[in-house]
Formats: sequence, C-alpha cells, structure tokens
Amino acid sequence: PQALGLNETIWTLARRTCARVSAALPARLHLTMGVSQHWFERPDAMNTGSQWMTSAGYDLTSDLLAFATYAHKVRFPTIDQLFNPQQGNAALRPEQSDNYETGLAWTMAPTAQLRASVFHNDVNNFILNDSINQVFVNRDVTMSGFQISASYSPLPTLTFRPGYTYLDMRYPSSGLPVDYRPRDVVDLLVAYEPAPGLQLSADASYFADQSVGSKSNPAVRQALSDYAVVNAKLRKSLAMASAAMCAPPICSTPNTIMRSASRRRAARCTPASSIISSYRSPRKARYGALITVISLLRSTSRWFQAGTIHGRRA
Repeated sequence: PQALGLNETIWTLARRTCARVSAALPARLHLTMGVSQHWFERPDAMNTGSQWMTSAGYDLTSDLLAFATYAHKVRFPTIDQLFNPQQGNAALRPEQSDNYETGLAWTMAPTAQLRASVFHNDVNNFILNDSINQVFVNRDVTMSGFQISASYSPLPTLTFRPGYTYLDMRYPSSGLPVDYRPRDVVDLLVAYEPAPGLQLSADASYFADQSVGSKSNPAVRQALSDYAVVNAKLRKSLAMASAAMCAPPICSTPNTIMRSASRRRAARCTPASSIISSYRSPRKARYGALITVISLLRSTSRWFQAGTIHGRRA
C-alpha cells in the first residue's frame, strides 16, 4: 500500500511468470528465446501483458560475435503516474514496444571487450508528462540510434566501462522530437575491489543535445543546457547472506543478453520480487546483502522504471 494524500490507501499488486530456453545448435550459432506473462492489479482494474524475445548470435571468429535481437515488452504505469494528486492519470494504459537490435561484440583480449550495435524501438502508449496540461499521458513514439560500449580490466580488481549512445526519439504522427530526450549520452563506470567482498564504484553520465517545443507551436524548438550526473556506491558482501536479484533475459536489454551469449554463459533468473542485489567476488564466490541504502534504492528504481526503454537510454 502507499498513501498519496487521498481519502483512501491505494493497493496494487504486480505478478509475473517467465520462462527462457537456450538451444544448443551448431558450435558457432547461439539461439535464445523467452516468454513471460505479467499481471498488474489495482482496485478498479487489472492490466495484463505478455513479453517475448528471441536472439541469435553467430561466431564470425573465435573473438568476434555477430548478433540480432527482437523483443516485445510491456511496462505498467507506476503508482505515482496513476494517482499523483497533481499529475496522475488513472486512465493510463500499459506501454508496449517492439524492440530490434543488431551488432557486433569483439573480445579483443581476456580483459578487454568492445561492442557496437544499432537499435530501433516502436513504442505504443509511451507514458510521458504532457507539457501543456502537466499530467501523464500515453503517446506513440519511435526510438532509433546506435551504441558503442567497452569494458577493460587492467587489474583483476579494477574495471573501466566507457560508452556512448546516440538516441533519436520522435512522435511518428508528426515527426517532431520528444521533449527533454538527449540525443547524445556519454557514460563511464569505474569499479574497484580493494578487498574480497568490498567494492567501490562510481559512474558518470553526460547528457547533450536536448530540446523542448513551444506550448503554442511544438515545431518551434528551444535548446536546453547539457548536464552531467555522477553516482558513487559502496557495496559489501556478507558471507552468510543468500539473497540476489537479476532480470531474466525476457526483461533484460539485448545488450545484457548478447553479452551473456558471447561468454557462453546462461543468464541467471531470479524473481523480480527480490530487491537485494547480488555481488560476486572474482577471488571467491560469495553472495551478499546490499547494505548501501543509496545503491538499494537506485537498483529498485531502475528495475521498475526501465520498462520499454533500455535502461541505458532512459
């Protein structure tokens, strides 16, 4: 339950089931398929939605993987989007999207990987804040772009993950850009493990080239200032803890799916109800409870807000 300043407490219930199949095909070919069914229940209505995905990878060489992914995804409105006293809209419909991605993953060395891909998403009932009425509404949008990312570990305890994403997000009906969506995003994550079970990490993102349309004429655009976001986390594993969370492939981005395929490992699947993140030490495998409050809140927010947009492109 969550009280929102109304005369009654709002109850919601979210449930899901999921399944994933990985096929053992010819040595160079990798195929993954998944499906899940979701229910979102509230006092006045119940929304249902199914998700499915399929991805194929082919080893061009022992170090170079070509991949292609299709996924149909669904995301339900949040409690805030439905019942916020100022901006909420109880008539919001779930988002549904068809996502396409293809690219290459290159393992340059055991400690260095490079990945490049292009993507296109058709999103029906995308939930956004209407700039005129200042309430949440559904709109159809398209997202197209490309991403380049890398991972480099000069030491077993130190990892760098830079990345760049170009995103063009528009309304197909008018061809106009969606407000407040940056076209260029540059990321850098640094993670360091000074001792087994202890990890320090920081990530920075720089957002550029975004604009907003005039309320009287959306075609008249005003450029907005670039900005940066920096986060820092401290994670500690406790040897006796056993809780963990990870998104199954049907709910993961194609990036995550294909990284798993390129390493020949099946992705782990844990129910979404788990809200404690997992951490695995490279020296000794151990699961632990996440004790940093900032990291816990951030992980939970990313899970529920990712929806039909790739988390890296939100």
